[in-house]
Amino acid sequence: MQRDAAKGSDPEDLKLLADQVARCRAILRKIGSLGDDGETPFARQSLGELIAEAASPHRDFGVAINIDKHGDSTPEPAWRRSPGILYGLGNIIENAVDFARSRVDIAARWNSETVSITIRDDGRGIPIDILPRLGQPYLSMRSTRDGPAHALDRKGLGLGIFIAKTLLE
Repeated sequence: MQRDAAKGSDPEDLKLLADQVARCRAILRKIGSLGDDGETPFARQSLGELIAEAASPHRDFGVAINIDKHGDSTPEPAWRRSPGILYGLGNIIENAVDFARSRVDIAARWNSETVSITIRDDGRGIPIDILPRLGQPYLSMRSTRDGPAHALDRKGLGLGIFIAKTLLE
């Protein structure tokens, strides 16, 4: 890509695009390999097991991850294990851990018709003007070395939440 770039193209922009393409490829490889650990990738999994598995890789980063699950009188939901849902949920948990000061709280609630998962961190929060665009590609809140994050900074292309949202929908 860089060698075929038109004159006047910004080399930093081209490197960023190439890095993000590589990241997307890695994400797709990871999704494709989920379940390759010898376990049946589509075994039944309870809601609590899903959340615990999605949170597991993010536990050793100095941020407490607390999981609270509670339903009405119906049993805890269980369904076929889904690598896409697992990856999408894990990506949102990873973002919460990245922005948390010290803790991430995951609350799972259910009744006979609905399941909801709420993920909260104790970080600085998302600016109100950004919320309506959350989940769109190219929207990034990552901090840069030069200071606080801006809606469209140059640290990343903001594809993580976009990919997670796409997988979870």
